[in-house]
Amino acid sequence: MAKKNNFQEILKDVNWNRVILTVIPLLQPFIIFGAWLTFARVNTKASIVSKIIAICEPIPTLDLNVPKEVVLASMFDSIEDLSALVKKVTELAIDMPLATAKFLQDASDGKITIETDSPAGDVEIDIKEDVFGKLLNDIIKTLKVVT
Repeated sequence: MAKKNNFQEILKDVNWNRVILTVIPLLQPFIIFGAWLTFARVNTKASIVSKIIAICEPIPTLDLNVPKEVVLASMFDSIEDLSALVKKVTELAIDMPLATAKFLQDASDGKITIETDSPAGDVEIDIKEDVFGKLLNDIIKTLKVVT
């Protein structure tokens, strides 16, 4: 019982207003992210706006001044559609050689196999998403130079 009284005495001295004022700014990004993601998944018009944000915000010349949490939630909301689109594009590419289509499919799965003539055999490399992010940034920089 002595421990319970000590704990109650410690809690008595805690200024709960300061605790709440400290915790709320820490949780605010998660609340904004969850609210926007839920809103975008429930409302069709918000989903369209979410996709526009996901397309426009990564482009440096188009700054929409949208909070980072909303941008992240928009990208999270549209990643499933992007995955389905990439899969359909790789399936519908008739003129594309079979080796290129297989390479794109493996790259979308996150693994690339490099064929070697060595006795050790082929080398399989696990690629991370940041490789595609760097590639996308290079493409955007190239397009900015051309335009």
